[in-house]
Amino acid sequence: MGGKSVSSNIVTATVTAGRQTEADLLDTAKAAFTNNYIAYEVIIVKVDTGNNETKLGGAKFDLYSEDAVENGEIKIGAAPLKSNLISSSDEQDKGKVSLGPLTPGTYYLFETEAPSGYTAMDMPVEIVVSENRVSLMQGSRNENGTISQEKAELTVMNSAGTALPSTGGPGSGLLYLLGFLLVTFAGAGFVMNRKRKYAA
Repeated sequence: MGGKSVSSNIVTATVTAGRQTEADLLDTAKAAFTNNYIAYEVIIVKVDTGNNETKLGGAKFDLYSEDAVENGEIKIGAAPLKSNLISSSDEQDKGKVSLGPLTPGTYYLFETEAPSGYTAMDMPVEIVVSENRVSLMQGSRNENGTISQEKAELTVMNSAGTALPSTGGPGSGLLYLLGFLLVTFAGAGFVMNRKRKYAA
């Protein structure tokens, strides 16, 4: 069947003595085969939210397994399956980044750095790989990837804009300084106007 990679791993199926029928044994063996032998190369294409034809290079991602994430947050001490995945800036493959062959399961893609001029995603993208399908959920948006020649391609969107500086960061310090200077100059102007008024 097209779209499947076969690994060289040894497949084992546990058989328990008792009342298992032949159909039960076949189901057990099939599940073991599916989980160990099927894999798709998942390719993410980073695009502009307002225009899917605008491909975005330079986005950075980390990929985590389902066990490493809870309620959209990375568990303490959890390590990514793959890190520093960067969407291509080359014209031919612009916006594309391969997550590598993924076996059936649920994965979470976190954006660690947005493309220049764009806002980073505040929630991970959920990717689900099954025997005959690869799907993605980004917020309320669902997408089923087109599987061809052992590959599945999916789009991830970014909105234009600049992320606000975090509290306590260098960006917020600059804002505080500018605010302080504005207040200082406004106060100085007020005092000077009063002096001129009384001098007159």
